[in-house]
Amino acid sequence: MAAKITNDGLWRVTYGDDAGLGRDELVKRQPMRYERILPGNPKPGDYKLISMSPYKLQQRCAKTFRVGKVCLVADAAHLCNPL
Repeated sequence: MAAKITNDGLWRVTYGDDAGLGRDELVKRQPMRYERILPGNPKPGDYKLISMSPYKLQQRCAKTFRVGKVCLVADAAHLCNPL
């Protein structure tokens, strides 16, 4: 996912990578990943990286949404990846 988040040209890019990699390897791979997935295949000199925050993907859902008179809805019932 690539989304423009400010009027002055700041973008947020979110993509999946190998969950077994450490932070250093993820940072090292970032230029190659951008070149592969973004339109125009940008090289590192074509953009300025402001921040990088690798995180572990989590997808969780409650086993049941209702127990008696209690109901779980929205974010109380599930946790989804922003992708």
